[in-house]
Amino acid sequence: TGQTLLGLKLHPTPDTHFTRALYHADAQEMMAQLRAASGQCVLMVGHNPGICEFAHRLVNDPPAHPRFADYPTCATLVCDFDLAEWSEVGWHQGEAVDFTVPRDLID
Repeated sequence: TGQTLLGLKLHPTPDTHFTRALYHADAQEMMAQLRAASGQCVLMVGHNPGICEFAHRLVNDPPAHPRFADYPTCATLVCDFDLAEWSEVGWHQGEAVDFTVPRDLID
């Protein structure tokens, strides 16, 4: 996950917290980690099948992308939430803003 984060080349470099709790975590554990998060924006990197289930349960309406159902490796979901604190987040509260898979990025 550290190498994945470096490969994203995010600028400015975000404050980062690595936790083994997300390594092959199920959706419930991912939700617990998100509820404990701080900051205005949170980026979570996880593994299937947990990240797929987490993404599906997080959004109120799934994005129209044909690959969302199987959530392939390196798929990326961007969600907005109408809440004041991450501790308030619950299932099916996220608004899917964007979803992409690596193949979408190839010219």
